[in-house]
Amino acid sequence: MDEAKRQGGRALRTLMALLLAALLIPVATPGTARADEGSSAGGDEATVAALLSAGDYVEGEVLVAVDNAAVQNGPRTRGMNILANAESLMDVSGETYATATGENLPLEEPPANGPALLRSASALPAENAVSVMLVRQEGASTEDLLRQLQGDPRVLFAEPNYTYTPGDPAREASEAQTAAIASALGLDPQAIVGSGGVGRATAPTADSADAKDLSMYQWGCKNTGETMVEEDPRFAPLTGFDINPPSWDTPGATNASGVVAVVDSGIDYNHPDLKDAMDIDMTQYSKRGGEHGFNALAGADPKDPMDDHSHGTHCAGIIAATWNNTGVSGVASGVKLVAVKAGNENNQLSQSSIIAGYEYLAETMDNGLDLRAINNSWGGQGMSKAFSLAATKLGEKGAVSIVASGNESTDLDKNPGTPSTLVGNPYTVVVDASTSAGTLASFSNYGVETTDVVAPGQTILSTVPRDKSTYLPEADKEPLSFETFENENPTVNVYQFKPDDDPIGTSIGAVVKDASRYDMDGGALKVSIADMTEGPNSGPFGSFKEAVVTIPVDADKQGETTYAGMHLLTSPRGNDVTYVQFRIKNPDGTLDWTQLAQSALATMTDCSRGWVNLIANAQSLTVQSGGELVFPMASCR
Repeated sequence: MDEAKRQGGRALRTLMALLLAALLIPVATPGTARADEGSSAGGDEATVAALLSAGDYVEGEVLVAVDNAAVQNGPRTRGMNILANAESLMDVSGETYATATGENLPLEEPPANGPALLRSASALPAENAVSVMLVRQEGASTEDLLRQLQGDPRVLFAEPNYTYTPGDPAREASEAQTAAIASALGLDPQAIVGSGGVGRATAPTADSADAKDLSMYQWGCKNTGETMVEEDPRFAPLTGFDINPPSWDTPGATNASGVVAVVDSGIDYNHPDLKDAMDIDMTQYSKRGGEHGFNALAGADPKDPMDDHSHGTHCAGIIAATWNNTGVSGVASGVKLVAVKAGNENNQLSQSSIIAGYEYLAETMDNGLDLRAINNSWGGQGMSKAFSLAATKLGEKGAVSIVASGNESTDLDKNPGTPSTLVGNPYTVVVDASTSAGTLASFSNYGVETTDVVAPGQTILSTVPRDKSTYLPEADKEPLSFETFENENPTVNVYQFKPDDDPIGTSIGAVVKDASRYDMDGGALKVSIADMTEGPNSGPFGSFKEAVVTIPVDADKQGETTYAGMHLLTSPRGNDVTYVQFRIKNPDGTLDWTQLAQSALATMTDCSRGWVNLIANAQSLTVQSGGELVFPMASCR
C-alpha cells in the first residue's frame, strides 16, 4: 500500500477515534506473509519460531488465508491434503484482502512445479477471492502445520490460532502476592476470592427499583474530582478529565443510535441495567445465533451468548447501561447491544472464535442489521492478519472495530502486538487506558503509530453478571448502617485490638475530609498502621496488623444483617493485603472471631493500587465458624 493511502487511512482512523471516544470505551512480532515468499507458512526457520513465540495459541491449530483462484485453477502441490478438511471461517474479496494487508493478490502466480496461474484483474473484488480457514491435522503440532504449509501457492499467509486473555500484569502480580501470603498463613491460595477487583468495580444486580443511582462514581463520563480522592497528589482525580457524553444520564434522552456488538465473554442479557438495550430479536437477521446474539465457541450452543465470566457484561454496561436513575449509566443511550461470545469461562478468546463471530455479524449486516461498531476489549501480543481481514470486511459494510491496545505496559511501536497489524487499516480504532488523574494506566499498552486514542480504563464502575455481583453499601436504598464520615463523630469507629483482654481497646481513628474520601461529600476514617496491634505472622511477607472496626446496627434490624462493606485506601501505596474477621458468640456463650481460614478465603484482597472494596457476607462467615454475630454492635477486624 503506497504512503499516500497509508496516511489517508490513518487520518480516517484518527477522525473515527475522535468521534467514537464519546461512544465506546473498551475495559491488555513478526509479520506474516505469502507462503511462497518463505515467511508465515514456515519457509524461514526464524519466522516460524517468531510466530510461535509471538503469543499464546491453540496447540495443533493454524489460521490460513487461502487464495481460492489458486485452489480452483492451480496445480496439485505436495501440500494439497492439508487443506482438505480445513474449516472455513470467513470469505473476503481481493479488495478487502488488499486493504487489510497492504498486499495485492498476484495477477500471475508462477508455481515451481506447473504452469502459471493467470488471474484477471477484474476478478479481484469477488466476494470469495480469499478464504480464512482453520487448519488441524491429527497428530500435528502448530509448528508442524506451519512447516507443512511452506511453499504452498494456495496459502497467502498462515499464523497460529492465537489466544487472548484480557488481564492486568500489575493485578496479576498482586494476586500472586496475595496467594503467597495466603499460603504462608496455611490457606489454600487457589481458594482465595478477592472482593475488590483492580481496575474495575461492580454495580448491584438486583431489580432496578432496589438499586440507587451510582452515576456519581462514573468518573469516566463525568469526572468531578470529588470521588475516590487520595492524599497523594500524584493520584488525585483530574476534574474535567472525562468523556462527557452529550446529555449523559438524562432519563428518557438519547445520544446515539444503531447497534453495537460486544465480542467478548458474552453478556448477561437478563441484567436489569442491560435488558432494555438487548430487546432486539437477532434471529430476524441470522438463524445461526439466538435472540441476543451468537456463541462462537466450539461445541457450545450457538444460540446462547450468556456471560459465564464477567468481562463482556462489564464492557456492555460501559457502552449502553440504561439511563434510569438506578445502577450505572452507559455512555450511549439509544443504541442496542448484540452479544458475540468468543471467550470461555476463563475469558480466554481464540482468534478462530473471534473470526467466526465476525462472520456472524457480517451475515446480520447483509440482512439489514444497523451495526455501527464492534467492541473488542481483549488486546494481546499475538499479531493476526486474519483479524485485520475480518475487521476490514465488517468495516466495508459500515461497522468500525474498536480494539483495546492490551495490558502489557508495552510500547507497541517497538514491541509489536495485536494492534500492529491494524496500522493503516481505516476501519479500526485502537484504544489505550487512562486513570482518573489523566495519566496512562500503568498496565496499558501505548504507541504513537500503533494506537489512536486514550479513554478511561481504570477503576471503571459497571455491570457484572447477576451471579457474580458483590455488595456496595452506597447502592443499597435501605442500608442497616451506613457511614460516610461527614462529621467528626462518626458512628463507625476503629480501635486497637486487645487479644488478651476485651477486644475493644483504645480508639485510634480520626476523621479526615480533604485528604482522602470515597464519597463525593464525605470523608474518611484515617488510621495509622503503627497504632494497630501485631497480628498473625505471614512468613517472609511480614506480619499483619490488626484493628477493630465497630459498626452499630439497630436492635430491630439485627436479624437482617447479612453483608458488610468498606472502601479501603492505603497511603502511601504499598504492598498491602487485607482481610476481615467478625466477632461472634459461640454456642457456649464465649466470644471469639470467625475462623481465619474462612474469613481470609472469602475476603482477602489487594489494597496497594488505590481505593478497593472489601466486602464480606457476615452471616455466612458466622455460620461457617459455628457462632452468631455479636450485637448490639457488630465488630470486625
